[in-house]
Amino acid sequence: MDWVVNSANISLTYGRLFLNDRVAGENVEPMDDQRWRLRADEATTLTTDTDLMIGSTHVPAGEYTLFAQKMGDEFHLIFNSETRQWGLSYNPARDLAHIPMSVTELDPPADQLTMSIGEGTLRFEWGQMMASVVVMVH
Repeated sequence: MDWVVNSANISLTYGRLFLNDRVAGENVEPMDDQRWRLRADEATTLTTDTDLMIGSTHVPAGEYTLFAQKMGDEFHLIFNSETRQWGLSYNPARDLAHIPMSVTELDPPADQLTMSIGEGTLRFEWGQMMASVVVMVH
């Protein structure tokens, strides 16, 4: 998926998972205290041709692998500079940032993982959760 935000070209590449009668947080990601690659198979990738502010974090132009992690009541979006990973490959030494996301409950739940950028936010919907963070062009 591709977006133009204030002249920044931003793309998200991810596999759209389906819950298929499973429950997010119970028998499918995100599970407490475990990293989640935000898709099946290859990890999710964000590419930007312009520096961004994601939450309060400066993210330089480039390509990043995105992970998420639920830690109790907090939910973080992880920007990692190692790209083109397959499966669960993850090197925490390559993390650029762990960025807190706001989480709200969806009703009805989203059976399909959906990620988007718009109206100044990056967000995803999955199960009963919508997680979002402010995005600004730097």
